[in-house]
Amino acid sequence: MTRIIGLDYVRAAMSIFVVIWHMGGDGGSLFFKYHVLLLAVPAFILVSNFLLAKKNPGREDLSRYIKRILVLLYFWPAIFILYTKTGILGSVDLLPHSTGAALVFLLRGGNTIYYFFISLLFMSIFTYLLSKLKTCYVVISFAAFCALLYTIPLMDISQVFGSYKLSYYWNPTNFLPYPPAAILVVRMYS
Repeated sequence: MTRIIGLDYVRAAMSIFVVIWHMGGDGGSLFFKYHVLLLAVPAFILVSNFLLAKKNPGREDLSRYIKRILVLLYFWPAIFILYTKTGILGSVDLLPHSTGAALVFLLRGGNTIYYFFISLLFMSIFTYLLSKLKTCYVVISFAAFCALLYTIPLMDISQVFGSYKLSYYWNPTNFLPYPPAAILVVRMYS
């Protein structure tokens, strides 16, 4: 697989944007804060899906990739919780006390800033699965995921599920169109 140097620069810039955002920096501009810095996680996930689709991994490759994500998913939230809270015993209050709270806890990476590892994990699995389909089915899945993404805020407004959590930034469904989009771009240019 030939390396696309520009994507390394994009990933480096997105990593810097994440650090700037979490340090509370905004460059003195609301435009920069909300229209540039907040592109970091979506761009990172899209680039990761593109690179995965370009590699066309087998099951063993996907397994190794998922293990690397899981290590990050377990390590960084644990360090974050221990560092920002009052030690291990103080972290007991952070544990969920209901099924719904447990689901939110998991989807948000332990209620930490590392929610994107869960999204990256799910989208990587979707990229792998969708890459095995014919292009017409990938196009259909892209359209279906875009339609779903359009309807999620409408379901939130009508409170179909009793809360507004469907359209929260940490919800992995926000990234559903990314895997088919990445696969389609790879197929268009290969």
